[in-house]
Order: sequence, then structure tokens, then C-alpha cells
Amino acid sequence: MWHKSEQILPTPKAHPTISLLRLLEERAPGRANANVAPILSKKTKKIIAVILASSLLKLCGSPWLQKGWDADSLYFMHDPKADEILDLQRPYFVSNLVWESSDEADTANPNYHLPIILAFGILLMELELDQSIAIIEEDEQEADEGYPPIYMTLLRIFLLRKEDLDDCYLLQAINSCLEFSNRVDSIKHPSFDNDFKVRAAILRYIVQPLSQRLEAAHPEVSLDTTILPQHSVKAKFSRVSYMRDEESSSTTRTSSTTTTPNLPAGERLSGLQSIPPQFASCGEAGDPTATSLPPSPRGRRDFEIVIICALPLEADAVQALFDRRLDINSYGKAQGDQNAYSAGVMGCHNVVLAHMPGMGRVSAAIVAAHCRSSFRGIKLALVVGICGGVPFTKDREEILLGDVVISDGIVQHGFGRQFPDRFVRKDTLLDNLGRPNMEIRALLAKLRGRSGRKAIQGRMSEHLSALQKEFGEAATYPGASQDKLFEPSYRHKHQIPSSCAACAACKQRRDPVCEASVALKCEQLGCDLTKMMPRCRLTSINRQPFVHFGLVASGDAVMKSGEDRDEFAAEEDVIAFEMEGAGVWDNFPACLVIKGVCDYADSHKSKQWQNYAAAAAAACMKAALENWGQKTWENILEGSESLQQSE
Repeated sequence: MWHKSEQILPTPKAHPTISLLRLLEERAPGRANANVAPILSKKTKKIIAVILASSLLKLCGSPWLQKGWDADSLYFMHDPKADEILDLQRPYFVSNLVWESSDEADTANPNYHLPIILAFGILLMELELDQSIAIIEEDEQEADEGYPPIYMTLLRIFLLRKEDLDDCYLLQAINSCLEFSNRVDSIKHPSFDNDFKVRAAILRYIVQPLSQRLEAAHPEVSLDTTILPQHSVKAKFSRVSYMRDEESSSTTRTSSTTTTPNLPAGERLSGLQSIPPQFASCGEAGDPTATSLPPSPRGRRDFEIVIICALPLEADAVQALFDRRLDINSYGKAQGDQNAYSAGVMGCHNVVLAHMPGMGRVSAAIVAAHCRSSFRGIKLALVVGICGGVPFTKDREEILLGDVVISDGIVQHGFGRQFPDRFVRKDTLLDNLGRPNMEIRALLAKLRGRSGRKAIQGRMSEHLSALQKEFGEAATYPGASQDKLFEPSYRHKHQIPSSCAACAACKQRRDPVCEASVALKCEQLGCDLTKMMPRCRLTSINRQPFVHFGLVASGDAVMKSGEDRDEFAAEEDVIAFEMEGAGVWDNFPACLVIKGVCDYADSHKSKQWQNYAAAAAAACMKAALENWGQKTWENILEGSESLQQSE
């Protein structure tokens, strides 16, 4: 509701209203009147807070918001005859559209926005505490140039009633109002002017926490339909600029290219100016053009993705694909957490990388447990690195060295009972690891499709090329001639009987070979190349790594037997063997194992393919992250068309 006037006028009589201030006064102890002042439920308060924060974001810097809002300027439609409020979830304000200040330089002052933000913090406190808050004489006496009376009021109430709020999201939003200048300073981007930084800080530190609070408590409430007008998923972070009439001022508040023609001169709403492309909000999932960077995390809880690597070469490949590195020391870790972390940005996601002290399921479980204590907001864990591959799947699909395996489930290898004549894997409901959650299963279904697989392999190739430029020969494809798959029963040992008595005596499957042969290459042992199995895909001129989806075997024992590999794969339908996934799988809400095939899990395995396989896995992981769920704050902002229509 707005009007043009030299003075702020009473609320139009055609629209009976009741102010939030009256609601709070009527709800005061001893005066409660449920008809005139209905109870604001916790859910309603959360919804109103998001509406107010979104309005603050849209209108900050415009004539609709020259002064801060308070409980006396926030209204609800009221039917006096029925003595009821029509809709508590549709608040509105009465504002004066006349620009009172003639000094346009005010907007260049970094602190011009503080009274508005501080007033908003008080409004949040009033709404949550069910009481009006006024500036008292003590606040005015303690105020100075740096800290106005309204700041002292908000600080006083915040410290007195902090324990009563008991809501980390709300505390974060109100604390951001108190520390807003520091929040604005934390927005670092060369193309942002001060006004844009203010709006970015409002979005990141006020709108987003309040939206997360509502989403966490009431996921059934849709932020983009129920609370805010519908808009395009690709709506960019936008700003409102107000163009002054040339007769009253020759200066525009902010740059603009178009104006709304149906508003009179002096009241024109300029075209909405979007955020620079390099800092734009994420596009649709899987959009390879969405290479923007998300807001920097405010704390450890803001990290939602952890990447876990067992080997330094695996972690090196992951870190090389960071679009930006973050200072992990500024976030710290929980007391007792012995993990080592790195942090960075990958596409639209802030990620934390956990470096494991060693390989194996137990080590992975310990790292995962410590990580959960420090980063409580983690929603997705990615175990990234190298693995041994099963040469042929049950459908006879070839898996080559350098290909990447994405898990759709984990089978614990080596977990069971050893009888005198056989080993039996424990396969009860309680002993098995859970299946992926619905969001992971939906993602895998998308990536498995023809277009999804084509897209992820294309993006993986691009990221792999970037790694090859970074690491050179270390990440280069070793060549088809080095991809050697021997018959399952053909052992890796000294092939000339006279060269080793122990290897010469090895005739049966369980017979031992000499320890020296384990560390030697096939060429040194004289392995017979005629025992190699043919592979059709190796004849391809353009050998790019494929992505395979399936069950992954995970255990503490390294699989180095072709016959045991094929028997276990046939029995459990697994396509790869690794050692960390089982320790991480059930420690987080969602988990994926993404690993590059560096050997065939047989006795001929070597380290020749490890660097390339680790690079391929990291490249695939980043491509997969481009398809992972988008940030909730993207859906808070409206496009220019819907914003102009609402005004």
C-alpha cells in the first residue's frame, strides 16, 4: 500500500487494518483478547519473518523503504464487524514515496543503511517476543556517532532476551543486523558497488537464515509459491533502483537501462539490474553454464558437502578442481576433532575436504564421525579416489582402466564368518548397509539416462582436461597398450621356473608365490601377453573414460585375486572393490562413492594408473555436483517481471 504525498497520511479507511503494535499490546498479560489479537503461532511468525526479510531485500535502497519499519507501520487486513484478521500471512506497509533527502551522496555512505537494518532487527524481536520495543532514555545516553540509540536498543533487548529466543537461525539473523557493517565488508567482489554489497549481505545473512528456519521446521511450506510470487527458477539476484525525475534531480540513485512506462515521472521503477555473471545464482541443475560462485560460508554449519579422500594423490586432484579456495582455519573445528581439512568452492557449492590419515574402513569411519561433530550441516558425503574394477559387468559391459564407478549401493566385503571350508558373508537386514536416500536415487536415475550420461561424461572430460593441464604427465592417459587384463587364473609371478623355486611350485589357486614378485612389474616377471583377454573398447581412437553405475564392494582387505574377484562379483553383482565407502556410508544423510579404476583387482595390479584414475574420479565428482540440489536462497528472489507486477 503506498501513496504520493508530502506527509505520511493515515491508513486509507477503505481498508480496515490492525497494526502489529496493537496486536502486541492486546496480547500483553492481563489484556489478552483472542478475538481482537489472535495468537501468532510459531509457524505464522516464521512465515511473516521470511515475508518481511524478502520485502527488505527487494525494497532496500528504494523510496518504498526510506526509513526503518516498526510494529506501528506493519498492518494486517482486519474486519471490524467480524472482529477478526483476514489473513495473518499477508502483512503490508504504508509508505511515503516522496524522497525526503536531497543529498544523493547519502547513499555512498557505507552506514546509510544501518537504521533500516537495525529497525528490522527490532521488528524481528518484537514479532518473536510478542511485545513492543521502544528506545529508552538509557539507550540515548549510551549512544554515540558510531552506535545510534536504535543500535543500543536492539543490543540491550538482544542480550536480555537472547536465551528466550532459542533459535539459532533467528539469533543469526538478529546478530547480523547488529553486525551488519561487518557483514557488508565481508562481501568481496570487484564489480559490486556499496549498494549492491548491502543487498547481497541482506540476502546472505538475513533472508537465507530465516528461510532456512522456516524450511527446517515446516518443509511443507513452499517458499516460491505460498510465500512469494512465482518466478523463473533462473531468476537472477536483482536490485531495485529508483530514477529521480530530471526536474527534481539530475542524478540517478543507481544505474538503469529501462524504466516502467506506466508510472509517472519521478516515480519510475527502473529496469532490474542483475548480478554479474561470474557471481550469478546457480542455474538449473545440470546446466553446464552455471559456473557461478555461492556465498562464502558464515560458519561450519553452512558446509553441506564433504569430500573424503584416503590418499594424498586423490586429495590433490580434488583440490585442483576448486574454483576458489577457502581459508579453513577461519572456520575451526569441534573440540576433539583430529581430522585435517581443506575447503573450497566447486560450482554452486561450498565443500569441505577431509584428508584421511590412512586407508581402510575403520579409518574412514573415524574421519566421518569427527567430521559430523565439526560440520553438522553436512547433507552429502562423497568418497572420491581410486578402486579396483571388475572387467566385465553382469551385462557384459566392459570396464577399462581409467573409467569411473559411481555407487548405487555398498556391499561389505570380508564382513562375515570364516568356516573351516568356506567364508560366508553376513547378509541379514541388520548387517547390510542402507540403500541411498530418495534424493540420491533420483540423481542416479537422471545421470543414468541417455542425456544425463552424455552430459556428465562431457563435463567430466572438460574437468579432466583442466587437471591434465595442471598436473601434466601425472594425469595423462597412460595409453591403451598399458591397459592389460590377464585371465583370472593367470598368476602374477616369476614365469621362468628356473628364476624362482617358490613361484615354480605355485600350481594351485591357493599356492603362495615369492614376496619379491609382488613388487615387480609384469615385464620383469615375464608375464605371457598371450594370456591377456581381448577388450573391444580399447580399439577406440578417442579413448575417453566411461562412467559406470552399480554396487561397490567395500572392505579392509585389498582384492588381488582375479578368481576371487569374479566369484564375488558374480554372487553380489558388484562392479568395483574399494576400502573406505563402508566406513562413511551410514554416517551422513546421503553418500556416494565415486572412484576411478586403477587396476583390475587381480594379482597383476600396479600403481601405474593411479594418478590418472584419481584425476578421472575428481573430474567425475565435480560433474556430478553440477547436478546436485540447488541452494534454497536461489528461490527467494523474484524476477523483474513479477516484481514490477507486485508493485
